[in-house]
Amino acid sequence: MLVKRSIVEKWYQRDSWVYRNFSYLFSNPLWDKRIPQGFTVCPYFWMSMFSLLIFRPFFVAPIKYIVLPIINALGKPAHALDEAVFNAVKSFKFLGIDKDYFKGGGFMLAILGLLLTAALTFIGWAFVGCAIKIHAALSTTNLGVFTFYSMLSFVILFSIICCCGCCC
Repeated sequence: MLVKRSIVEKWYQRDSWVYRNFSYLFSNPLWDKRIPQGFTVCPYFWMSMFSLLIFRPFFVAPIKYIVLPIINALGKPAHALDEAVFNAVKSFKFLGIDKDYFKGGGFMLAILGLLLTAALTFIGWAFVGCAIKIHAALSTTNLGVFTFYSMLSFVILFSIICCCGCCC
């Protein structure tokens, strides 16, 4: 083990920063689940770090301090819209969302969806830009054009096969 045994033993005590952050993943303002026991050191530590550096500032804080006050200020129409968005996103079975509605969940799922769409759009633009440059470089000979379109058709076919495998 890379960490001293005495340090690791302190991490498993309820008053340590590692235990507090690990347990926050299961018991927080968004949900309250039973804290699992018997985790090994590596996933225990990294889940604690995920909780501290990503989950709290980027998920819990925006929901608790931005989304929920907006929903509470706007009242029942915002709550109904939030629940409708959550149920609409939940209806996409391939996403694997089987949780019950929680206040603010619809808006956060919509924001995450928009971020994912923006990232995929950026990747698509980068792919098209690279494809144009590669085509310009290979289009000087017939073999180059054949090679380019063969690679392009393979990438498209592979993408379709992967998408159908993930969604079905």
